[in-house]
Amino acid sequence: MMRIRLLLCLLLLGSITPTSWAMTIRLPAPEGANDSRYPYFVQQLRLALDHTQLKGQYQLITYPREVTQSRVFALINAGKIDLVWSMTDLEREANFLPVRIPLMQGLLGYRVILINQQDEARFEHMSVDELKQLPCYQGADWPDTPILAANGFKVRGISDYKRIHTMLDKGAIHCFPRGILEAWGEIGMKQLKNTVVDRHFLLIYPTDVYFFVHRDNHALATLLEQGLRAAIDDGSFSRLLRSYPPHKEALEKADLTHREIIYLHNPLLPPQTPIKESRLWFSLPKPAPNVNSNNQ
Repeated sequence: MMRIRLLLCLLLLGSITPTSWAMTIRLPAPEGANDSRYPYFVQQLRLALDHTQLKGQYQLITYPREVTQSRVFALINAGKIDLVWSMTDLEREANFLPVRIPLMQGLLGYRVILINQQDEARFEHMSVDELKQLPCYQGADWPDTPILAANGFKVRGISDYKRIHTMLDKGAIHCFPRGILEAWGEIGMKQLKNTVVDRHFLLIYPTDVYFFVHRDNHALATLLEQGLRAAIDDGSFSRLLRSYPPHKEALEKADLTHREIIYLHNPLLPPQTPIKESRLWFSLPKPAPNVNSNNQ
């Protein structure tokens, strides 16, 4: 890791040229064979690097086995991997160095609810108060878990989030909030025969996914931010976000203008979040007439 930092510092200072060497960047493994999100973040990483002096002069390698989110961050501290993409929160930004460019333009905080198809009619007529009384399930180490709890939801955390899909598909549980860019892709990739996306509710809270690196690796963080901002400037960042097949399908199916929106507070949102930099964030379409928005 020290060699990588030295090379990046020399590159940023102009002391070496990228054609004289190729850098290896070590990534976490996918969360299972059907992780529909993983290729998108790898493509965003490549897009960022290709908008810097490193274009064509790097190699991405993957950690040999799947681990939990908390373990991935431990691997960064141990020098086993170089970066991770993950939802931001106060603790992560205190312990690691974030690249504060929201990789999903805030859409991770737009949450629809995965339900068993036998519950569709029930959710269609459910009130916000009734929704909050229904146990909802999240990954035990996800920042979403305390965010939902802080907003009055009954949350159950499970360490292996893939179990939640299985339990929901069997009808053992009834509520699994997921990001709108994740929900439909997971149903398809995991071949969930009895799982559907609720058509009524949309939860929104400010958050997103960042690249995180070791807190001392300022050179890599600087390079990634430069590359991401360059991709935003030329439009390729937004094109990738919207053209990535699971995202394109999700944005077409989400029907955002006809949902009851529940705005939630995020107590874990770091104060440095660039909320006021509007070009970094998704803009919600104008709601349809007679559609409710609830500020919770």
